[in-house]
Amino acid sequence: MSQQAVQAIAHFENRGEPSSLDMPDFPDYNLQDNDVESAMLLVSEPARSADPFAATHALLALLQRCENRLVRRLLQESDETLLTNMVEIAVTQALPYFDTSLLQDLESCALQSDLSLPRRLLAVELTHKLAMLHPGAHARASRVIENSLTQHAEQPKELNAALVDATVMLQADDLLPLVEDVYAAQAVDISKTEYASAEQVKSEMEVVSTSFDNGLSDFMHFKELDEVRVAITPLFVQGSATEDFSITSPVNSISELDGLLHAVCISPELVDKEDWQAFFTPLLRMEMDSNEVELQMEKLMTYYSEVSDSIQADQAEPYFEPADEQKLDSVQPWACGFLKGFSLWLPEQQQKIRADSETAEFIEFLTTMVSGKLPDTESYQLLEKSDFSMITAIMLQRFNAKVHGEEDFTMKSLDATDLDDTEVDDVENALQSFFDQFADDDQN
Repeated sequence: MSQQAVQAIAHFENRGEPSSLDMPDFPDYNLQDNDVESAMLLVSEPARSADPFAATHALLALLQRCENRLVRRLLQESDETLLTNMVEIAVTQALPYFDTSLLQDLESCALQSDLSLPRRLLAVELTHKLAMLHPGAHARASRVIENSLTQHAEQPKELNAALVDATVMLQADDLLPLVEDVYAAQAVDISKTEYASAEQVKSEMEVVSTSFDNGLSDFMHFKELDEVRVAITPLFVQGSATEDFSITSPVNSISELDGLLHAVCISPELVDKEDWQAFFTPLLRMEMDSNEVELQMEKLMTYYSEVSDSIQADQAEPYFEPADEQKLDSVQPWACGFLKGFSLWLPEQQQKIRADSETAEFIEFLTTMVSGKLPDTESYQLLEKSDFSMITAIMLQRFNAKVHGEEDFTMKSLDATDLDDTEVDDVENALQSFFDQFADDDQN
């Protein structure tokens, strides 16, 4: 090994194992200009084999400089195994700090025929992911993909498959004629893509477009919920939740209102509007004229409708205050509101819920949350360091599914996370164990 390589390793060897670092805690390497070549030497194949940890730190230090030319050199010169292993970190930790001028260098690497296939594939992946970070760059990124697709006859079929996938991700429907040509020439390795034909690519683009419309609809739904919350906030007096669930006790916060309406909307039988609105009568100031009272009631009905729609769409999501949703005291107002709403259910329905262990546990859970005093049991003590928002949301979904006879319950709160299927299964199993232990504690 050269003396330069030995010196370069010494520069990074005290950094520790990179995999033991949380991504937000990566050090500020402050790599100087005169150290760039030493770092590049470290990420080459021979030096990486000599000290993988130092090579990884060197790669991170080079990316941290946010220079397009260095990304291009890394794609061309660095060890392939190191590149492959570090792609996720490169995307999450470095790519957001680059601007769209990087696309030119990525295109050059994607088209460079003497580069290995993994390097060219990585250039394509970085191209569409950079465009996702900079929506204004979609058109430019599409041109990069187009220029690469035009070379399909001279390119590996696996690379063409990656370009097809990127076309779908970018929703570049203007490239569909070119995609059809690529498939017609049988220039796609269909084992490396989800799309066996150009027709499937077209269909997927239509599905993604529909998904976008649905996502926009969801966004507008939650936006309207937020607007209604702001509009009716002045109605509420400031106070903490109590264990008084009687019809005479007014709600004290938006969070308590949210809990009340979730219970009302989940009820198997329609709860009379006058019954749940009675919780708000004390909030309507005496000086309000009839028109203002009517306006406030309309806002409450709008909130009711939005919560009902969320439940019908299996998107029930409790609203907690204050902002720190993991704290116990943030759950208490919502739990208090839900129990008030539950008190409006028909007596026989309440009795049925309390008689079924799987639904009774939710009512018991909320009652305990409102009391603010966790029993001295293992499951409850675990709650002190738990994410209350997620646990309450999942228990609410379980409760709603059982009330309405849905045996195929799944934990939809996990759908929007970045977890893969295996990780979701692990979380579901852990939560199920918690719920089982929770029920055992109640029985004991």
